[in-house]
Amino acid sequence: MVLPTIIIVTGGDISVGLDGNQLFHDDPCVSYNYLKNLYNVNKIENDHLEYVRLKDIKIALLGSGAVGKSSLVQRLCLSNPDDDNIALESVQTTHGVNIDYQMNLHNVWDETNKRYEDFTVRFWDFGGQDKYRGINKLLLTDKSIYIVILDSRAQSLPDIWLEMVRIYAPNSRIILVVNKIDENPRLNINFKYYCEKYPQLYNCLFKISCKYPMFGVNKIADISSAIKRIDEEQMNQIAPIGRSEWFKIQAEVEKQYRVYGKALLSSSEYANICSSFGLSDESAQSQLLSILSTCGSCISIDDEEFSVLNPNWLADYLYLFYNNSEQSKAIMDYKKEYIPMLKKLKDYTEYKELMTDYLESRGLCTTFFDNTNAKKIFIPMFLPETPSTIDKIPQEKATLKYKWNSTVIPEYEFQKFLVREFYRINEGIWNAWQYGIYIKFYSLQIYLQLMNDGIMLEIWTHEIIKCGQCLQWLRNAILGTAPKEFFNEYIFIQSENGKALLPYNTLETLNSWDLMFYCLPEQDNCGILIPVDVKTISKICGLKGKALEDEINDNDMLIKKKIEHGGFLMKVKIDSMYGDINTNETHGNNSPIIVSKTNADSELIKAISDLKDEIDSAGNDFGDLKILLIELEKSSLEKRPSIKKRIANWMSQSANIITVGSALYGNRFNY
Repeated sequence: MVLPTIIIVTGGDISVGLDGNQLFHDDPCVSYNYLKNLYNVNKIENDHLEYVRLKDIKIALLGSGAVGKSSLVQRLCLSNPDDDNIALESVQTTHGVNIDYQMNLHNVWDETNKRYEDFTVRFWDFGGQDKYRGINKLLLTDKSIYIVILDSRAQSLPDIWLEMVRIYAPNSRIILVVNKIDENPRLNINFKYYCEKYPQLYNCLFKISCKYPMFGVNKIADISSAIKRIDEEQMNQIAPIGRSEWFKIQAEVEKQYRVYGKALLSSSEYANICSSFGLSDESAQSQLLSILSTCGSCISIDDEEFSVLNPNWLADYLYLFYNNSEQSKAIMDYKKEYIPMLKKLKDYTEYKELMTDYLESRGLCTTFFDNTNAKKIFIPMFLPETPSTIDKIPQEKATLKYKWNSTVIPEYEFQKFLVREFYRINEGIWNAWQYGIYIKFYSLQIYLQLMNDGIMLEIWTHEIIKCGQCLQWLRNAILGTAPKEFFNEYIFIQSENGKALLPYNTLETLNSWDLMFYCLPEQDNCGILIPVDVKTISKICGLKGKALEDEINDNDMLIKKKIEHGGFLMKVKIDSMYGDINTNETHGNNSPIIVSKTNADSELIKAISDLKDEIDSAGNDFGDLKILLIELEKSSLEKRPSIKKRIANWMSQSANIITVGSALYGNRFNY
C-alpha cells in the first residue's frame, strides 16, 4: 500500500525528513512512540540551545575577630532570622575561612528573563585575626557581595575592610553591618561619608544584635532583603547568563570533590567533563571556570596541569599551612625539610605538594637551586616576626628616604616583592622578617620596612648614581606587585629649616621643566617653605633632565624661567607679611613671589618686563597680575613693599598657577 502525502494549507510536506512508514503506520502505537521519541530529541536539542543562569552567589564576610560574623551567618540561614527564641550554635573563633553554610534566596526577579528565580548563597566566613589578613586576600574574588561587620562596643571604623574590597574586588557590592548594637545603642558612624567615598556600598547601615535580634535597630531579615535586591540589580554581573549545560558541568565538578573526595581536578579531567556535556571550545571552558570560581563552586588555578580546586580543601589547608609557620623556616631544603613538613600536617595527601604550585602562581613562594645544586624553597610567610639582628642597620642620615603610601597594609604586596626579586636580593647580604628586610650590596645598603600605611625605604651610599639605579629597580619591582594607583610615592626632604614630603610625580614634572629649585610647605608647619634642590634630588632618584622647548605653551610653566632668574624663596611666614627692598624678597600668606639673587634694580625691572611678555602670550587670565606688575615697575622703592603685598594676595588666590610650594603638594604624613 502506498502512503499518501498530506499537504497542509500553509504549504510544506510534513513527511519531508521524517520516516513516513513510522509516521503513518497502521498501528497507532508505532506512530505515537515515533512522535514521542521525535519530541524528546527536539527538546534536548532546544535545551542545548537555551541560555540560562547559574544560580549561585558568593558572599564573603569580613571584619575583626569576635565581631559576630559566624553568628550572623547562622541567623541568615534561619527561616526566621529575627526569632529570639532560636538559640545559636556555640561558635568558636574562625581560624581561616568557614564555607560550610548556605542560604536559599527565593523569588528573586530576573529582569532579563522576566521571571522569578531561586538562588543559593554560599557564605565565606573569613577569620578576622590580623595574621590572616594577607592570606585572606588570596581568596577574595571580584563580582561578589561582601558583608563588612563591626562591633559596636569597639568603636572601630570600617575603612580597612572597605579599602580591601575596593582594591581587590572593585566590581563587588558591600553591605555594612554593626553588630551587638544592644550593648552600645549610641554608636554613631558617618555613613553618608562612607557612601560618598565608596560607591560600592549598599545604601543602608544595618544596626543589629545577633544575640538578641529584638533589640536591633534593623531586622536581620532586612539584610537578606538587601542581598536579594543587590542580586536583582546586578544579576547579569553576579550570576551571568550562560548555556544550559553549565548546570550539568557545575554539578559534575562539585561531585568530584563532594562525592569522590578529590582535592583537585587536572586540566584534562575538567576539559573531559565539559566535552561530555557538549562544551568543547577551550575559550568557553575557560569562561565557565572563571564564573564557577567567582560564585564559589571551585577555585581556578593558573597551572598547566591542574585547573580546578576544591575550595574547602584549599581554605583548610592554606590556613593549616600558614599556622605551621612558627615551626618552619623561610628557606628550606625542598626534599629534606619542606616535604617532611607537609607530611606532618593533618590529613596529608599527595595533593598537598601542589600547594606550592598554587602559592607560586600567586607570587608567594619560589623555588631555586643553591651552589650545591640542591633544590630550595623560599616562602616569605614563614619569615620570623622580628629580625634576628638589626644592629647592622646604619644610624646616620640616609642618602634617600622614600615611601610607597597605601590605604591598606600591603603585607601581601611586600611578600610578592620578596619573591619576585629574591634572586637579586640573594646576591647581597640580607636579613628579612615579616615586616622588613635589610640588604647590603658592597657600597649600597637598603632598608625596607612594612608599615600600616605603606612601605618605607632608606638607602645609604656615597654614590648618587647607584642610589638612583637602586630606587628605580625597587620602584619597578614594588609597583609591579599591586594594581595601578595602589601606591602613592613620596620623597622625604630634610633641611635645617624642617622636613617635607615631595610627591615623586611632582619631582618628575619639575625635572622635566629643568628647574633648579622648588619649595614645599614644611610638614609640621605649612607657614614655612622648605627649599628643594631639584637637580640633586632628581639625580639621587635616578631621573634624567629633559630640555625645555623655547616656546612655553603650558600655563603651569609660566613662572618657570622667572624662578630660575630670580633664585628661590628660603622661608615664608603666614602670620607676617613684609617685603625687603634690598633683597627684593616678598614674604606672606604661604605664597612665594619673584625672588632675585641680586640687589640690582635693573634685574628686577627686566624680570618684570619678561614676565609681562609671557602673560601677554598666556591670555587674558592674568590681566590683573599684569596691571600690578606695571605698577610695580613704575613705583619708587618706598612703595614697592605695598605693591608686592597686593601681588602676593593675587598669587595666593591663584596658587594652582603661580605659587611654588603647596600647589602640587597634596598630602601630609607623619615622618
